[in-house]
Amino acid sequence: MAVFALIFVRFLKRDSAIHIPSHLVFIQVIFVSLFFEWYLPNFSHKTGWYTADYFDVFMYFLGGVAFLFLQRRI
Repeated sequence: MAVFALIFVRFLKRDSAIHIPSHLVFIQVIFVSLFFEWYLPNFSHKTGWYTADYFDVFMYFLGGVAFLFLQRRI
């Protein structure tokens, strides 16, 4: 999600030096973690479709960290 947002903003602004700040990346990680790993498994009307998995939260965090390191190269 962050990669597509970065590409889109860089295209609109025509500035390849734009970076997404780390605090915004981590806010996104927290939002996605809460939505997919807490809200949907607990409040979805489709019981059994969504499961909470703490390993996924860890992977979201690693993806955010990887994005922060790689965005300077994109």
